[in-house]
Amino acid sequence: MMTCDDKDRHVLAVTVGADATHLVTTNTRDFPVRSRPAGVAVQTPDRFLRDRLAETPNLVVEAIEAMSKRLRSPPQTPTEIAHLLAKGQFVSKFGVELLDAL
Repeated sequence: MMTCDDKDRHVLAVTVGADATHLVTTNTRDFPVRSRPAGVAVQTPDRFLRDRLAETPNLVVEAIEAMSKRLRSPPQTPTEIAHLLAKGQFVSKFGVELLDAL
């Protein structure tokens, strides 16, 4: 039974239907532990990205480098991207940790 907030039930349904292991949201309080199926973690974007960086730093750095190569207007280096993330609202801790990894 999905006991999350009624207005978010569709989000949890898609997560379950997709056999996802994570639901990434800034709205974690609407997905209490009792509403989560076994094996589904509900995490903020910052926590999710920090976990990926800790688990596979080379892959995350490669992804940021690939992102940097695609950016044209304006072009940004991986370090510039990390600085922007560190100054932002949603993934600032990840940005700081990414700077250390670069």
